[in-house]
Amino acid sequence: MTDKLRQNPIFKTYFCVSIIAPFAVGLLPLMFSGATEQSQYGDYVGTVFLLIMVLPFAALNALIANVIAIAVYKAKSYWAILIIQVLIYALTAYSMFGPSSKDIAQKKAESDLESIYKSNARTGREVPGVAFCPGKRMPDMIQADFDALPVEYRNLYRDVPKKEKLEFLCGQLLNQLLDDDSPAGYRQEDRLRLLDNLLNTKQVARNADGNDNWWPGAASFLKKMNNNDAIAATTRLEFYRLFEQKILPRLRLSGAGDTNSDGISDVVEQTTFMPIEIAMHVLQTLGAQGVLSKESGAIEPSTLAMQVLRNQPNGIGEMPQPVFDYLLTQAGPNAVNDRELMQIAERNMLSVQRLLLAGANPAHDGLLASARSAGWNSIIYQMMLSAALQPDKLSHAKRMLPPHEADLILQQALQNCDAIDWKEIDFLKAHGANIARSFQNDPPQPIAHYATTCPETFKRLVAQGLRMDVAHDEASSR
Repeated sequence: MTDKLRQNPIFKTYFCVSIIAPFAVGLLPLMFSGATEQSQYGDYVGTVFLLIMVLPFAALNALIANVIAIAVYKAKSYWAILIIQVLIYALTAYSMFGPSSKDIAQKKAESDLESIYKSNARTGREVPGVAFCPGKRMPDMIQADFDALPVEYRNLYRDVPKKEKLEFLCGQLLNQLLDDDSPAGYRQEDRLRLLDNLLNTKQVARNADGNDNWWPGAASFLKKMNNNDAIAATTRLEFYRLFEQKILPRLRLSGAGDTNSDGISDVVEQTTFMPIEIAMHVLQTLGAQGVLSKESGAIEPSTLAMQVLRNQPNGIGEMPQPVFDYLLTQAGPNAVNDRELMQIAERNMLSVQRLLLAGANPAHDGLLASARSAGWNSIIYQMMLSAALQPDKLSHAKRMLPPHEADLILQQALQNCDAIDWKEIDFLKAHGANIARSFQNDPPQPIAHYATTCPETFKRLVAQGLRMDVAHDEASSR
């Protein structure tokens, strides 16, 4: 920019305006905070946000304007500069106060909705009157199904806006009803009847994109019903029967992905709240499809039946016995001795009892030592220990604990050197534990601790087999 141009009074005025005006235009929305989306951020944050948005525009605007000004200065075309600047400000104002992209999209959606309906969408031609449903597919319902609906539902269809007409015919309404997304004031009994009638039309529950949504819809249907204490017992039973008779036949494993991500596991888990007869029918139907034996999980794959057993909120001890027995048979070979299932069951006496009665042997993976951490007299520990030492059913021979398992329990028993129950020590030694072996790797306490803190206990341990002529791993002691 030349010195002569800088000294021109018209250009000086123009230059100042070109910088100040963008700020003025950009800050106008603050005067109408109710009409701006930024108001949700609060007054101060909204102001800062707008300033950040306006600053780059102001700098760019000034740069462009002055480059143009220099270009036209020699021709004395100040009016050209002014016109260009006004156009820039007009575009700025339009972008801030004109129709938003959301408004434009809404108008386009309304226009598209109008185009979906053909000119022959009239009484008796409701279904053929739909050009296509979401996902560019034809309605699953046919005109004969629609005509078979009770007159109250056909009238309901005719009284609603076009968007809801599409949802009625294309499966979105069915999906909403499964999700208990009922209209305000809609009673559960009314929802049940409408669901029943829509299912009679052989509709498919579809989401907003037109995709089959049976598994997630069924999972939501059961979860929300089981968590809704306001539903009367008789109505709840009718919902369960509706699920058994008209929703269950539509649940298929083909094309389903991971059992944890598409509602399949949720459906199976919710069956435990059903009446036993219905629950067994549902589980046996899914079991026949291979749903319960399907494995998932990248690190430690497990069957869906096993996942359901592990995830019971009140423990497997509260499950109906037939349901527990069937899931256990579907959970995989030797499922009764699953380490994770037993660890979870240890929190609940009824759950432990049920596993032991089903034939579980807890003498593995440190399960007995884990139960012993609650104390020698713990009821759960005594139940598990008794089951582990049950005589062989064929030979009736005395059963010993696996050496490693017995040593782990012994280490638990020796943790507190001044509160050792020597009867327990003798019992464990008689059933496979070894004091010397227990101290060689990961000892309960450093040997020096016993020698200095409990010398009498230390002498007794030496007398019962603790060897002082071998190295002990003191570094790994607890």
